[in-house]
Amino acid sequence: MRFLLIFIPLFLFADSFFLDIAKDTDSNNKYFALGISKNTPIYSLPTYTSIDVGGWGSNESLSFVSINEGIKYGDRLFLKAQIGLSLISNTTKNLSTTLEFSEKVSIGTYIGKNSLSLFFRHFSNANIKKPNGGESFIGLSFLTNF
Repeated sequence: MRFLLIFIPLFLFADSFFLDIAKDTDSNNKYFALGISKNTPIYSLPTYTSIDVGGWGSNESLSFVSINEGIKYGDRLFLKAQIGLSLISNTTKNLSTTLEFSEKVSIGTYIGKNSLSLFFRHFSNANIKKPNGGESFIGLSFLTNF
């Protein structure tokens, strides 16, 4: 709930809002995230910053908040790649620290001011502490621009 109190004021500065749903690649964990993003061009590159809150559950449940920096290539069809930091609510058998790195790769298409994409997302602590099996998800993302 505290994550949402932080998240709501940031919504006022966003260019877009997104919803992610996914399934863990190794287990029955279901993944859900809500996020906002803001175009933040660096040297004329199409970069963006995103903040999302979410979680997953079934075998092991947890929640997270992430801040990510990404880059987008393409117009009608696009490819996105992002990397960031995530704070997770508790450790699991695959994630031994509450500070995790997050990577996400998406391929999608725009439909008017909205987009639909297929994504792969991975959480890991980069072997800072064992065990570090990480958690990986494949899912769909729906984004709408303001």
